[in-house]
Amino acid sequence: MATPVQKVTIKAKFPLYKKEELAERVELITLEETGFELVAQKDLYAVGDTAIYIQPDYCLPDTPLFQDFIAPGGDPKKSYLGKIEDQPRRIRAIKFPLSKEPNGDKVYSNGILLPLSVVTSHIGEQPISAESLGITKYEAPIKLMGDTQLSPFPSGWYQTDEENINNVWNEVVFPIYLIGTQKIDGTSISISTEYIATRKNVMERFVKKGDTEVESTETYIKYGSQYQDILRAAQETEIVLRGELNGQGVGSSGNKLNPALKEAANIRFFGIDRLRGGITYKLPHAEFVAKAQALGIQTVPIIFEKEFSSRGELLATCEAYFAQHVIEGIVVRTPDSKFSAKIMNNYYDSKK
Repeated sequence: MATPVQKVTIKAKFPLYKKEELAERVELITLEETGFELVAQKDLYAVGDTAIYIQPDYCLPDTPLFQDFIAPGGDPKKSYLGKIEDQPRRIRAIKFPLSKEPNGDKVYSNGILLPLSVVTSHIGEQPISAESLGITKYEAPIKLMGDTQLSPFPSGWYQTDEENINNVWNEVVFPIYLIGTQKIDGTSISISTEYIATRKNVMERFVKKGDTEVESTETYIKYGSQYQDILRAAQETEIVLRGELNGQGVGSSGNKLNPALKEAANIRFFGIDRLRGGITYKLPHAEFVAKAQALGIQTVPIIFEKEFSSRGELLATCEAYFAQHVIEGIVVRTPDSKFSAKIMNNYYDSKK
């Protein structure tokens, strides 16, 4: 996974336009270490400068270093950060009324960039890290009823949060054949014949009520147990279903644009793993689809399956889809499932 806080090098700077006029106070910045673009104060950085970059989807602490982001001019209502418990904290995409060329498409800024000297003046000799700056990962809340026992997430199972493609462009060699599927805004669920797990814990399916055992009323159990029963009936003891629990009444980012909020609660599966010695391995996409069909389980929609000749072609394809469909993003993967990454919808993220 990407480092949430890292030293970066300014790769290039580009002018921005407000309609046909050149913007005088800001410019577009690109970085050597990541594919994210940022809008920054003009001439605050020079090409080759070292700066500190904080990834999107992380949260800022209420400290002096970040006051200009949390409460610009002392007013939290002016903050561009997404709200956590009604406080501006989450780093999200920011749309600017500016474009890379006159009358072009509006640009988004992703992440936070700070001069190295500003950061060191606040933390002194401490190593620059998420811990020293108080940066934490944003995680949508998991709604629990509290009537089940929680156990640690299985140690041999990988976490399903996909890496943002802007952090792994160096792993993509064009031309490349990719399968794009819808990234659903919900909460991840993993199911085997033995476990039903959230992104953090295993949930016990049955709980003690007096002298008897009854099935837990937790949402994960309510919707996950039927799929555990399917696996048990098929004697599929060596696979793990990976999906997104979504819809009304279940955890999500809280984004009002989320199309799943209009649907009844359900699980859409985006992958199946093979279990070997307690360790999970992704099935190739075709095997996943075939196995899902055999089990009769619902999978995430496939948006495209095609070869791309360039990064620009891939991003343009996704942006064209986002323009017509309000979704969180698209997960792209190679047919063998050895590479996968998420391409986020900036407009959707800017509303979280």
